[in-house]
Amino acid sequence: MSEWQPPREVATDLVYRSLFTSPEPDLRERAAELFAAWATGKNVPVDAGTLLDGGSAEAESDGTRRIASGSVGAYSDRAGGQQLEAAVFRLEEHPADGSRWTTSLRIAVPHQTGQKDTEQPWVWLDLEHRRTPDTAPVRPGSPRLIRDLLAAVEGVDASLPLTAEVLTITESHVGELCGWLFDTGRRVPVIVFSPDPQMAEQQERFAAKLARDVTGVAVVVRLRDASAAAAFSRRVGPHLHVYGGGMRTYLPGLVPNEPFPRRHRILSAASMRALGQRSANAVRDQVLALSTRRAQPASYVLVRRALSRGSAEVERNALQDLLRKSQREAADEIAMLYAEVDDLTAQLAAEQVAREQVEDVRLQWELGEIELNDLERDNDRLQARVRWLESQLATHQVHVAGQETPDRIVPPGQVVEVLELAAARLPHLVIGPTADAAAGLDVHPQAERWALKVWQALTALNAYAAARAAGTWRNSFLAWCQEPPSGGIAVPATWVALSESETTGTTPRLRESRTFPVPAVVDPARRVFMQAHVKIQQGGSPCPRLHFHDDTGGRTGQVHVGYVGDHLPTANFR
Repeated sequence: MSEWQPPREVATDLVYRSLFTSPEPDLRERAAELFAAWATGKNVPVDAGTLLDGGSAEAESDGTRRIASGSVGAYSDRAGGQQLEAAVFRLEEHPADGSRWTTSLRIAVPHQTGQKDTEQPWVWLDLEHRRTPDTAPVRPGSPRLIRDLLAAVEGVDASLPLTAEVLTITESHVGELCGWLFDTGRRVPVIVFSPDPQMAEQQERFAAKLARDVTGVAVVVRLRDASAAAAFSRRVGPHLHVYGGGMRTYLPGLVPNEPFPRRHRILSAASMRALGQRSANAVRDQVLALSTRRAQPASYVLVRRALSRGSAEVERNALQDLLRKSQREAADEIAMLYAEVDDLTAQLAAEQVAREQVEDVRLQWELGEIELNDLERDNDRLQARVRWLESQLATHQVHVAGQETPDRIVPPGQVVEVLELAAARLPHLVIGPTADAAAGLDVHPQAERWALKVWQALTALNAYAAARAAGTWRNSFLAWCQEPPSGGIAVPATWVALSESETTGTTPRLRESRTFPVPAVVDPARRVFMQAHVKIQQGGSPCPRLHFHDDTGGRTGQVHVGYVGDHLPTANFR
């Protein structure tokens, strides 16, 4: 019989971090009461007194072992005039699958004698998940504990009140909203919904669910009506407004003359409708991921010292008949060293995660640089050709330099809206039911760039299909892009692939994932394997693709777009 081996674990994921200040009197005691009530609700019988005395309690229910513990302490530096009272309350949950969830609530009440700019008392809640190898990363939303805390005590991020509820803003309160948005001390996003008269109830439910999920790490706001939306637009300007039932996430660091307004992403009403609740989940995941990058408070080093001294005091009381004073002092020093080791271990883990994130960013940057270089070369070539054509026209007394291009369409910044525009304006294309997959792209920061590239691909396909219908082109779409005819709209040929690998084409699961609906006139089965695709992005994740079926030589004479969304699975991908 083989020896039992414990399940292999992976590094702990920090999945949620809330950090805010509170003017609540007796903050440690109030937090202990709320934590004890929350833990008791999870069948761990513990009271505030036990936690404040540095005690613990353990229980098992529903196949999960839970351990609640508390530690308190104080720190005083007479020379520097620094004083601080601190507490940490922790609940570890060990499910039967071998993973571990840890909720840590830290409280600090600093005192700075003789100074006016004393740091405000703060609350810091972390939720960590140590996964087993076969467990996928998860972001479950805000813990109930943070919602209980913010319902019981006042919590603020700079001037911004934190709450689990949706804040409804009327026209008269738009100034207050702008004050929150432009507060230089703000560290959490503000998510603002513009009115959607067509789906007001659905938007209200959507916003309420999102507000609950991001409690403590973002604030959700709804502009009450058209008057409030108009007043908001006037105050922030057209570069920062939100409109048409859409939602905009205003990140920290916003300024009135924002140099990068597109950093504050808009999610259109069309994208939200197409994606449904999954759009709220995607926004939630991005906000929670952003929360984990928050830095620790300046006074946290004092908290560690206070708590280490508090823990040492508990040990000394238990062993006071056995230890001499010198040994107690050594215990103090050992506890301090252990605290510093814990700090360094946590810092190393955080640095490892940061290194991995930097490597991902570096790869994305390299791919972006390659793509940008290609685009700049194309732009330089096209600009030179435009200048030459304008000069040739000028020799024939036709002067077009400086004139606007007639009938030019400015594509929207959302992929779903691009598909809607294509369906209305590109007659040689048939856009299939892919809005759901496309909406999954719109929740990402790169959505605007993807929308532009999807539009470029669609207009190239439409121009190709039009040429095929007119009989002026008889070759493939790839050949069209390799050597576009004069005036023909095309995308770089490196974007285009007319086939998949043999493995993808012969593996039933992979082939099925690329089979999309078409009219019966194209195929009696009403479904076609669409291996031809356009690479909207060359690498990274997400890695959007546009799959199509070329029926320009068939009965419809059109190109049928079956899918626009993230990369479909391959033998080596998902």
